[in-house]
Amino acid sequence: MSKRPRSIGYFVFYLLFWSESWRVVLGVVLALLLAPRIVPPQMEGAAAVVVWVMLATIGYCLAGYPARKIASFWQRLILGSQRPGQRR
Repeated sequence: MSKRPRSIGYFVFYLLFWSESWRVVLGVVLALLLAPRIVPPQMEGAAAVVVWVMLATIGYCLAGYPARKIASFWQRLILGSQRPGQRR
């Protein structure tokens, strides 16, 4: 079995089909939406960074189910009824 060449398109489709990449994106989005409302302006830099990281981590943990649904949506949209690993 020959290996496929690694190209930019390969990595883009890999990231679209991988649910972990969507979990990271959703965790960062949650942190971007909630942290400005939670972090008080007088909080020092290191403490604010810890709160941002905690919110991103909580968002990552909560995004498991939606991330799998998003990844499967992209697989169905791009690959159609073709299963990953099968060729037409």
